[in-house]
Amino acid sequence: MLPPLRFEPRCFEKVWGGRRLESLGLSLPPSAPIGEVWLVVDRAEEQSVVAEGPCAGATLEELMRRDRAGLLGRSRPAGSGRFPLLVKYIDASQPLSVQVHPGPHSSPDLGESKTEAWYMLAADAGAHVWTGLAEGVGVERLAQVAGSAGCVDLLARNPARAGECILVEGGTVHAIGGGIAILEVQQNSDTTWRLYDWDRPGLDGRPRRLDIREALRCARSVSFTPRAPRVLEESAGWRRGRLVDCDLFQMDQLELDGERALSTEGRAQVLCVLEGEGVLQTQAGAARLRRGDAWLLPGASGDHDLCGRLKVVRATAS
Repeated sequence: MLPPLRFEPRCFEKVWGGRRLESLGLSLPPSAPIGEVWLVVDRAEEQSVVAEGPCAGATLEELMRRDRAGLLGRSRPAGSGRFPLLVKYIDASQPLSVQVHPGPHSSPDLGESKTEAWYMLAADAGAHVWTGLAEGVGVERLAQVAGSAGCVDLLARNPARAGECILVEGGTVHAIGGGIAILEVQQNSDTTWRLYDWDRPGLDGRPRRLDIREALRCARSVSFTPRAPRVLEESAGWRRGRLVDCDLFQMDQLELDGERALSTEGRAQVLCVLEGEGVLQTQAGAARLRRGDAWLLPGASGDHDLCGRLKVVRATAS
C-alpha cells in the first residue's frame, strides 16, 4: 500500500506574481515574482516528484504506472489516463489576464476541458474577482470588445474574501484581481485562451499573446459567485464544511483540534494544510503535517486518523 505522499513544490515566475506565498511557509526562489506553486501535477511537461519517505524521487507518473489502482481507488483518471487533479497556489499580486478555458461543450480542437475552484487564502481590502459574464451580456456582445479593456466592464465582478470558495466551470470567462492569494484545485489540464491582458508587457518585455478567436469559441454566458463553506459536521474540536461539489471533485474545509477518525471512502484525496500542524496516520505510514504542505492520500488508504490543531482544505477526486 502506498503511504501518504508529499511532493517537491514547483515554482513558476509570472509577470503578475509576487512573494506572498512565503507567508504560507513556502520556500521560494530568491527575488523572482512567483505567481504559481504547483503542489500536485501529472503532465507530460511537468511532474510532481515525491519529496520524502519510501517513494522519494519517484514521479507521480511513475506511481500511476506502478500502482494506479492503489493511488486512485475508485476515483476516475483524467481523460489522458493521468492523475485527475492539478493542485496549486496562486499569488496574484497583479491581475491575471481575462481568460477562458475549454469545457465539455467545447470542440476537441480547443484543447482539454478545465474546470477549477478557487479557495481564497488571503485578499487585500477591495480585492475582487471576475467570474463570468454580467447579467444580460452574451458572447456576441463580448466579441465586439474582445482584446480591449472594454471586455472587463462586461464581466460579473465579485469581492474576494478569505475563506470563501468559487467554482469556475470550463467555458466561464474569468480573471483574478490583484492582491489575492488562492489555493486552486482543477482538472488535470493546462489550456488557457486569453481575451485581454491589461495592456502590459510579459516577462520578456513584449505583449503576451491573445487568443481571441479560441476564447470566444469556448465562452458561455454563465457566471458564478463565491460562497462560504456549508457546514456538514460540527462537534467539539471538529468542523467540516463543503466548499465545492461538482462531478469532477469535491472540496471540504476541515478544522480540527484533537483527533478524528476519517476515511478516503476509496477515493484519492489531496490535503492542503492552511494552518497549524499535526499527524496523518494510515496503515501504510504516518505523515507530519505542517503549514503550506500538500499531501496526496491514496484512495486505497481507507480508514486513517488525523490529529493535531489544523485547518485543512481536502480535495477528493470523483
